[in-house]
Amino acid sequence: MPPPGARVVVPFASFRKTGYVLREVPGDEAREAAGGRELREVAYVRDRESLVTPGVLELARWVSRRY
Repeated sequence: MPPPGARVVVPFASFRKTGYVLREVPGDEAREAAGGRELREVAYVRDRESLVTPGVLELARWVSRRY
């Protein structure tokens, strides 16, 4: 699993989107957090180390909880 702050690519229908890892979540917890939405597997990892500071990661976690 890539570290928090690393970029990953995830397939969506006929295209792929790049996202950032915020944290690793066990499968059951992830399914519950997704609220019934389909979870996607990571197609590949773009970075082996974090590209952002711990402060930016904490901000991203706060935004994900808030919105």
